[in-house]
Amino acid sequence: MNPEPLSTMVQGSVFRMFHSFDVNEPEKHRFFIVLSKNPQTDPLIFLVTVTTNIESQDRRYQNEVKKPLVWIRPSEFQDFHHFSVINCRSIHSFSADDLCERMKKRGGFVMHNNLPAGKLREILNIVAHDKTIVPSVARAII
Repeated sequence: MNPEPLSTMVQGSVFRMFHSFDVNEPEKHRFFIVLSKNPQTDPLIFLVTVTTNIESQDRRYQNEVKKPLVWIRPSEFQDFHHFSVINCRSIHSFSADDLCERMKKRGGFVMHNNLPAGKLREILNIVAHDKTIVPSVARAII
Protein backbone atom coordinates (compact mmCIF):
# COMPACT_ATOMS: atom_id res chain seq x y z
CA MET A 1 0.00 0.00 0.00
CA ASN A 2 1.41 3.38 -0.95
CA PRO A 3 -1.32 6.02 -0.54
CA GLU A 4 -0.21 9.42 -1.78
CA PRO A 5 0.19 11.29 1.54
CA LEU A 6 2.27 8.44 2.96
CA SER A 7 4.49 8.03 -0.08
CA THR A 8 7.33 10.16 1.29
CA MET A 9 6.98 9.35 4.99
CA VAL A 10 9.68 7.57 6.94
CA GLN A 11 10.18 6.84 10.60
CA GLY A 12 10.72 10.26 12.20
CA SER A 13 8.65 12.22 9.67
CA VAL A 14 6.80 15.14 11.22
CA PHE A 15 3.49 16.43 9.89
CA ARG A 16 0.64 18.59 11.09
CA MET A 17 -3.07 18.05 10.52
CA PHE A 18 -6.40 18.91 12.09
CA HIS A 19 -7.41 16.26 14.58
CA SER A 20 -9.30 15.71 17.81
CA PHE A 21 -8.92 12.68 20.08
CA ASP A 22 -12.21 13.38 21.84
CA VAL A 23 -15.62 14.13 20.33
CA ASN A 24 -16.08 16.83 22.98
CA GLU A 25 -12.85 18.55 22.01
CA PRO A 26 -12.60 20.80 18.96
CA GLU A 27 -10.26 19.77 16.19
CA LYS A 28 -7.04 21.69 16.09
CA HIS A 29 -3.79 21.53 14.21
CA ARG A 30 -1.59 18.94 15.89
CA PHE A 31 1.94 17.85 15.18
CA PHE A 32 2.42 14.10 14.71
CA ILE A 33 5.65 12.11 14.52
CA VAL A 34 5.69 8.86 12.56
CA LEU A 35 7.06 5.96 14.62
CA SER A 36 6.29 3.08 12.24
CA LYS A 37 9.36 1.46 10.72
CA ASN A 38 7.78 1.30 7.26
CA PRO A 39 4.92 3.79 7.06
CA GLN A 40 4.73 3.46 3.28
CA THR A 41 3.85 -0.25 3.52
CA ASP A 42 2.69 -0.99 7.09
CA PRO A 43 -1.08 -1.59 7.41
CA LEU A 44 -1.10 0.30 10.74
CA ILE A 45 0.73 3.59 11.15
CA PHE A 46 1.93 4.37 14.68
CA LEU A 47 2.25 8.02 15.67
CA VAL A 48 2.92 10.17 18.71
CA THR A 49 1.74 13.73 19.17
CA VAL A 50 3.57 16.76 20.40
CA THR A 51 2.26 19.06 23.12
CA THR A 52 3.35 22.32 24.66
CA ASN A 53 1.51 21.42 27.87
CA ILE A 54 4.78 20.58 29.65
CA GLU A 55 3.57 21.05 33.23
CA SER A 56 0.66 18.66 32.78
CA GLN A 57 2.94 15.93 31.42
CA ASP A 58 5.51 16.49 34.19
CA ARG A 59 2.78 16.25 36.86
CA ARG A 60 1.38 13.11 35.28
CA TYR A 61 4.69 11.27 35.73
CA GLN A 62 6.11 13.10 38.75
CA ASN A 63 6.51 9.90 40.79
CA GLU A 64 8.28 7.95 38.08
CA VAL A 65 12.06 7.74 37.96
CA LYS A 66 12.13 7.13 34.20
CA LYS A 67 9.62 9.45 32.61
CA PRO A 68 8.32 8.44 29.18
CA LEU A 69 8.85 12.00 27.95
CA VAL A 70 11.13 13.56 25.37
CA TRP A 71 11.54 17.34 25.56
CA ILE A 72 12.32 19.40 22.47
CA ARG A 73 13.42 23.01 22.48
CA PRO A 74 12.89 25.22 19.43
CA SER A 75 16.67 25.46 19.14
CA GLU A 76 16.76 21.66 18.66
CA PHE A 77 13.96 21.55 16.08
CA GLN A 78 12.94 24.86 14.57
CA ASP A 79 9.63 23.57 13.22
CA PHE A 80 8.41 23.55 16.83
CA HIS A 81 8.18 27.22 17.77
CA HIS A 82 7.64 26.47 21.47
CA PHE A 83 9.25 24.24 24.07
CA SER A 84 7.43 20.93 23.52
CA VAL A 85 7.18 17.44 24.93
CA ILE A 86 6.39 14.03 23.47
CA ASN A 87 4.72 11.42 25.66
CA CYS A 88 6.17 8.17 24.28
CA ARG A 89 3.45 6.12 25.98
CA SER A 90 0.75 7.95 24.11
CA ILE A 91 1.07 6.06 20.84
CA HIS A 92 -1.82 6.32 18.38
CA SER A 93 -2.47 3.95 15.53
CA PHE A 94 -4.35 4.56 12.31
CA SER A 95 -4.89 2.31 9.34
CA ALA A 96 -3.02 3.69 6.35
CA ASP A 97 -6.33 4.34 4.55
CA ASP A 98 -7.87 6.12 7.54
CA LEU A 99 -4.81 8.29 8.05
CA CYS A 100 -4.77 9.24 4.36
CA GLU A 101 -8.45 10.16 4.50
CA ARG A 102 -7.88 12.30 7.59
CA MET A 103 -4.93 14.00 5.91
CA LYS A 104 -6.93 14.81 2.78
CA LYS A 105 -9.93 16.15 4.72
CA ARG A 106 -10.14 18.72 7.48
CA GLY A 107 -7.91 21.32 5.91
CA GLY A 108 -5.26 18.95 4.65
CA PHE A 109 -1.88 18.34 6.20
CA VAL A 110 1.52 19.97 6.21
CA MET A 111 4.77 18.03 6.06
CA HIS A 112 7.67 19.35 8.12
CA ASN A 113 11.32 18.49 8.43
CA ASN A 114 12.11 15.08 9.89
CA LEU A 115 12.72 14.94 13.62
CA PRO A 116 16.44 15.16 14.48
CA ALA A 117 17.98 11.67 14.65
CA GLY A 118 19.00 12.07 18.30
CA LYS A 119 15.44 12.91 19.38
CA LEU A 120 14.04 10.00 17.37
CA ARG A 121 16.55 7.69 19.10
CA GLU A 122 15.37 8.99 22.50
CA ILE A 123 11.76 8.15 21.60
CA LEU A 124 12.65 4.71 20.24
CA ASN A 125 14.75 3.94 23.32
CA ILE A 126 11.81 4.73 25.60
CA VAL A 127 9.45 2.62 23.46
CA ALA A 128 11.92 -0.29 23.54
CA HIS A 129 12.32 -0.29 27.33
CA ASP A 130 8.97 0.93 28.67
CA LYS A 131 7.13 -2.08 30.10
CA THR A 132 3.72 -0.36 29.77
CA ILE A 133 3.88 -0.29 25.96
CA VAL A 134 2.22 -3.31 24.35
CA PRO A 135 5.01 -5.56 23.00
CA SER A 136 3.41 -5.99 19.56
CA VAL A 137 3.26 -2.19 19.21
CA ALA A 138 6.88 -1.81 20.31
CA ARG A 139 7.96 -4.48 17.77
CA ALA A 140 6.20 -2.60 14.98
CA ILE A 141 8.19 0.51 15.91
CA ILE A 142 11.62 -0.78 16.94
